Amino acid sequence: MSVQAYQDKGTDTLLRAAKEKREAGKTTLYQEVSKSHYRWTDPNVWQFASLPGAAAFLYYSGSMWVVLLGMGLFSAVVLVGEYLVFRLTGNPLLCALIGLALANTVAQMGIAPRQDFHYHFMIGCGVLTIGLIQSRLFTLLLEKLRLLKIEVR
Repeated sequence: MSVQAYQDKGTDTLLRAAKEKREAGKTTLYQEVSKSHYRWTDPNVWQFASLPGAAAFLYYSGSMWVVLLGMGLFSAVVLVGEYLVFRLTGNPLLCALIGLALANTVAQMGIAPRQDFHYHFMIGCGVLTIGLIQSRLFTLLLEKLRLLKIEVR
């Protein structure tokens, strides 16, 4: 509701929010838009914030089409991410964990979203490592080493 009532919606506001970076001593755009009580906490000490969520974040653009397409894109990323993890590892628990991480990022989106890329990059590297270890190629490599009488401990 606070983004709906905000007068300065547009592409520039959406891009400014997307490029925003959480830093000590600064309040975020959404804290100003929502007039959150967290604006009055000491930002040098505390890093509390209200979360707009993905739909409100996308509505910074002022366009319901951007919201519709963006939410569709976020949904597709979560579903495809889960599918790829399952295809790569065959592990339903890891698939559920990755789906949870992706869905949580979408649900809590809005406070410096660009800073989530590092988190998801690390998760992706971990999934790729697990996929490599479980892969047929890795199994063949271990078999060749065993045939060469090289022990892997």
